[in-house]
Amino acid sequence: MTAAVERFLESVQAATTRSGYAETLARLTAVAGPQHPVAALTPEQYAAVMHRWTAAAAATWNRHLSALVSFTTWPSARTCWPPTPPGGWNAARAPGAATAPSPPPGWTSCSPTPSTPCANDCCGGSC
Repeated sequence: MTAAVERFLESVQAATTRSGYAETLARLTAVAGPQHPVAALTPEQYAAVMHRWTAAAAATWNRHLSALVSFTTWPSARTCWPPTPPGGWNAARAPGAATAPSPPPGWTSCSPTPSTPCANDCCGGSC
């Protein structure tokens, strides 16, 4: 997880974006654990990260959600792991809602298989 986060952040050009994403991904790393395989992230872990900002302004919520979406979809072109939530889950929340978004029905975390291995070590071997 840690290596994948570092490689992702290195790819973000804008310093302000990188800083904001780093905050969100530090929370994801804390929730999942630094050695947790990225491909084994679960919807519940994403939801636990977003729960921290449940009472935040919409712009704050969206900024952190954007960081998770960007991190999650970044390596899909490199076949490290397929795109997964949070882009696929209902990230909308009612004003003042105390619950985090839920994953879509039937979604499960992915893991590399012989047909979809980590290619080019693009995620630091974390999947």
